[in-house]
Amino acid sequence: MHDDIIDARYVETLLSKLIERPDAASAQCDVLHVIQTGRQYVASGRTQDGPVAERVIAGLLVPGAPLRALIRKERVDENVRLASTSERGWEAHVPFQVALLAAGPALRVPEILYWRPSGRKEGLVESSWTGVPIHELIGDQRGNAKQCLALIDGLSVTPTEATMMRFAAYLRLMLPVRTHEVIERAAALIDPSEISPAFEFSTVPTGLGELSPAARKTIAAAFVNLIRVETSYYLRRGSVKDAIRAFARARPAALAIGVPVLSRRLAGRMLRRFRPLDVPDDIHGWFSDTH
Repeated sequence: MHDDIIDARYVETLLSKLIERPDAASAQCDVLHVIQTGRQYVASGRTQDGPVAERVIAGLLVPGAPLRALIRKERVDENVRLASTSERGWEAHVPFQVALLAAGPALRVPEILYWRPSGRKEGLVESSWTGVPIHELIGDQRGNAKQCLALIDGLSVTPTEATMMRFAAYLRLMLPVRTHEVIERAAALIDPSEISPAFEFSTVPTGLGELSPAARKTIAAAFVNLIRVETSYYLRRGSVKDAIRAFARARPAALAIGVPVLSRRLAGRMLRRFRPLDVPDDIHGWFSDTH
């Protein structure tokens, strides 16, 4: 970006990492984000290695800092760039992440070699979509989904791996949609099939056990997180029964990784709204797990 600051050792350091691994497609450093208010935070780079399916899943759900990576051009297609089908640029980096991780492993150098100012009104990239109705953004997400799924379909993987990568794309692209719907108090949640017909997932697909323990945990945690946001939406609208249904969808995944479906805050909000008749008998015992 035109206003980012790159350490003088950025190219030398990341290039040396790529030289060590000729099969790697990219190398990431840690990125320091400096907010205009003065707040700072570090986005840590990540090493994404192993089979292509697991790299893509990790790249979608725990991406690190791929947009500030040094890329080995011999490993990537010349068309690996941000999505051009995106009208506003909303989440346009997601297909890029899929393409980059499909091309080869990503390596991490645990040093801050890149500084990025964030939230500057004079920046080239729109930094906030607050106040933009979701229906004005959803077209971008449809284009992102189409590109992600086309990339996944072009990989030489097993049917189960392809399904789990599609599910990871669903989780990654639906989370900002749901978050935006909560923030903007949308009248109703958009059905995932409006973004892609391939996004008709009600729970984690079968076949999760064929992935590595790390990939299983990543997918389950991302699914639980998405359902937490949906539950928050329903609670804000006072739709207790819908919140319970969402809760029920996430429970098996939460149990598999040993985390509560709801945060303590959301569990408290839900319990305060309950009347005994609101909660089916087979769900009564679940809520003690959140305390």
